[in-house]
Formats: sequence, structure tokens, C-alpha cells
Amino acid sequence: MDMSSSSDSGKLGTWRRIVGRLKSRRHDPSPPEATMPPPGFDWRWYVRSYTDLAPAGITDEASAIRHWREHGCREGRRFAPRRPNSFDWLTYVDRFEETRTLSAETALANRPLVCPSIDSMFLRAWGDLVCWDDAGSEHVLQAWDPTVDYADVFLHGPYEGIRHDLGEGRMAWPETCAKCLLLRFRPNDAGAAWDRSFVRMLRVEPSYHCSLDCPGCVPLSARRQHTRAFQLDPEILDRILADLTLRGLDVDALDFQGHGEPFLNPRLWEMGRRSRKRIPDAWISVTTNANAHFRAEMASSGFDEFICSIDGVDAGSYAPYRIHGNFDLAWRFLRELVRAGRSADRPIRVVWKYVIFEHNSSPETLMKAQKMALDAGVSELVFVITRNGPAARHIRFPSDVPRLDGGPPLSFRYHEPSIDDLEARFAETRRLQSLGQTDEAAAMAESVRQNLERFFPKAADQPERQRRLREEIESKSRERYPPTVTGSRAFSDSSTGGGTSRATSPPRRKTSLTRREET
Repeated sequence: MDMSSSSDSGKLGTWRRIVGRLKSRRHDPSPPEATMPPPGFDWRWYVRSYTDLAPAGITDEASAIRHWREHGCREGRRFAPRRPNSFDWLTYVDRFEETRTLSAETALANRPLVCPSIDSMFLRAWGDLVCWDDAGSEHVLQAWDPTVDYADVFLHGPYEGIRHDLGEGRMAWPETCAKCLLLRFRPNDAGAAWDRSFVRMLRVEPSYHCSLDCPGCVPLSARRQHTRAFQLDPEILDRILADLTLRGLDVDALDFQGHGEPFLNPRLWEMGRRSRKRIPDAWISVTTNANAHFRAEMASSGFDEFICSIDGVDAGSYAPYRIHGNFDLAWRFLRELVRAGRSADRPIRVVWKYVIFEHNSSPETLMKAQKMALDAGVSELVFVITRNGPAARHIRFPSDVPRLDGGPPLSFRYHEPSIDDLEARFAETRRLQSLGQTDEAAAMAESVRQNLERFFPKAADQPERQRRLREEIESKSRERYPPTVTGSRAFSDSSTGGGTSRATSPPRRKTSLTRREET
């Protein structure tokens, strides 16, 4: 028997079987196990969280699933947030889709309301804890007091009162809550309620100083009249983190930003390092106007993410809003930070946040921004569609923004109330009125009116749905609602738990910006 012939025949048979399998796969190029994601897979979160993916072309669901199955699972990468089954107000408020609508059930039952103060905290530069949205940034929930336990403040003090009131579908302080951009109905599919085991976000205002004079922020003249501490003492932040962690509360995210420029606190980098030691698993970010000179220590201070607010592609498109700002300085800072982040011990996301105004939103300008973001290598370009300032009349939705083929990772955020939510709230006023709950109905209607007035003050700028809603509110208010709004809790009632009061020192801003639009 010719053994070599037998061996060649066996090899030929093996190759035929391999080729046959390859041919059969051509009819099913993506086997089900390769395209089906693991339960709970959040591809947007996956791509956004791991900054090495987008530059490698992993920017959609299919490529994200494929990467996780082939590499991510072996590398220990998470494919969803730490708490995927809990209601995440950050995503709900900031990233709503233009086609999203609330369930019709919203107006048929006493649906609970939600706001960030359910599970998050905002620390001002002088040590006070206040309401989240700057409509309530003068409303003190807990004044700085080194003798109190801040875990008790969060679990059992004024925050618990807010949770109770919103859970019952009513506003804690109607005169404040009525102006809040972040107040929402809790969606039916929101996931598990907060379980008292964590702080979703501790937002920290490192400084009340700022060298810019943006029209939508605190005027420089008002800052000069301010009498309280301009710079946060790192000991205050460390004490609050110590109280929370000693009680076993996880802090998921620490976000350094507020009504001033964080970089103007010379101890910011110390706060980053100390916080990283206290909460090693937290996501730590800082938002800056980037009018600074880059230093190496910035990339090694414990921060996961730098959000650079640069609203333009050159001095001409940048200067009308960022008064006293220097575009060239800001852009140089961003590019140097990106380069340093690539070699940093801890991966750093660099996000370019671009608030869209009338003066910086021509199609050519927005396309140029995408090309610049791609060339600079930023982790993400975020376009913010806003009603604050000289809003772009021709851009209402992400679909109005031209896209660059092969452009950078791109996302959108909104700085205006959801019209679906406002319409649902007004429908709720009818239900409350039918039950004889006149005060609650009046407070709910007032919250709709205040949001429309705050973000759409000029009738000529109101989209059709907002205009119709405002007309209906004004008509119904004349017929039914008393001129004075009352509510479940008297505003500035210092006798309530937690020592809530109205702060008088911080001056009010001319208009209002939410958490990612303030610096």
C-alpha cells in the first residue's frame, strides 16, 4: 500500500471538508451567536466608555458586539454601566431622541416625578449642598457643617423628603421645581428604583471664579460682588466622600463643574488625586472652557474624562459667546491633552462639547468642526442643541446637522425641556383638577408655563407644539387656576428636615444652563 498516496488522499479530504464549510458560511456570513449581543449589552455605552474603539472603526452596534465577543470579554471589559437595571436620569434627560414620546399612560395615573436630587448631590464652592438644576442652585439643602454626617443628610435628610414628594407625583418646592429643566415624569420602563446603596453622581463646583463673561452665565460684575468663598477647600470634599463611603455608599461618578471655571482652583488636581484614592472605581470628569496652558500633572491627576467647551472652529465663530475667551489657546489645550492622554497611565477621554448657536452653526462650520475633531483625535464630539443664547433657528434636531462621512464619534444633547414631557404634565393637571386637587393641578400647570417661559420667551421663536401648549395653558389658567401657586411644601421653610433654606449670597445667573453647559 502506498502510504504517501493514502496520506495525500487524507489531506485532500480534510481540505475538501474545510472548503465545504467555508462555502456554506457564505450563505450565513454572520452566525447568530456572533450577532446576538449578551443580555443587557449597551453598545453606545461600550463605544463611548472605551476610547480606543472608535479610532479602530468600532462605532456601531454590529462592530461593538463583534469586538466584545472577540476581544472585550477576554480583556475584562464591561458591556453595560455598573447599574444597568436602575433608572439613569443622566441618559434620560440629556440624550433623548427626537422621535421619543412618552407613553399615553403618563396622563392616566399619578405617575412619580424624577429629578437628579433623588440619587445625586451638587456641592457648591463654599460647601453648601443645593438643588441640581441652577433654577434651584440658591436653594440650600444642607449648609456646610463639619459636625453633621453627610451620609445621613443624603439618606435621611432633605433628599429623602424630595424622594417622597416626587414619588407621590408632586413637587417638593413648587416655586423652585416649576423652573427646573431636569424635572420629568418617571418613564414606565425606567428599571429598578434607587436602592439606597449608591450616589449616582456627586457634582462638585471647584471654583466660582471665571475669566470669561458668557451671556448665559453669571456676569463678571455679579461675581465681583460675591462675598463667600470662591474656591472649594479640598478638605470639604474629602470629608463628604469619607462620610458616604464609610456608610458603604458607592459614588458612581464625580463630576467637577459648576458656575465657574474649575481650572481656576489651584487645588483641583489635588482634589482629583485624593478623590481617586477615596473612590477608586468612580468615573471622575471635569468640564472646562479650556482657556488654560496644558501641564503634565493634569493627565495624571485621577481624571477619566475632560470635557472641553469650545463653541466654534475659529476666533470668529467662537468669540460672540465666549466673551474674553481665546480660541487658539483653547484649541491648543485640547490637542495637547489628547496627545498626553494617549500615553497616560490611566486612559483619558477628551470630549469636545460644542453648543450650537446661530453664529456658529452654518453647514460649512459644523462640517469643519467634525473634520477638526477627527484630525485632533478627540474621543467624542458633542453638539448641544440649546434654547439659551442666540439659538440656531435652522437646527432643531440632530437630523438638521450635516454629517461628515467617516467623521468622529458624534452625539447630541439638548438644553431645552422635552415637549412630550410638558404635554404629559399638562394632561396630568386635568386629571388632578378632576379629582378636586386644585393646588396640585395649579402647581403642575405652573411648572409647564415656567419652562416654556424660561426656554421660549419670544413667541416668534416657539415651535408649533410649544406655542399651542402655551396658549392652552394661558386659557385654562384664566378659567380655573388661582394666581398664587401653593404646594406640598412651603418654599424656604427652614423648619423642614435637613435645614433647607434659600441662600442669599450666590447671585442668580441671567439665564440658565444645565450640568454640561455651564463652563
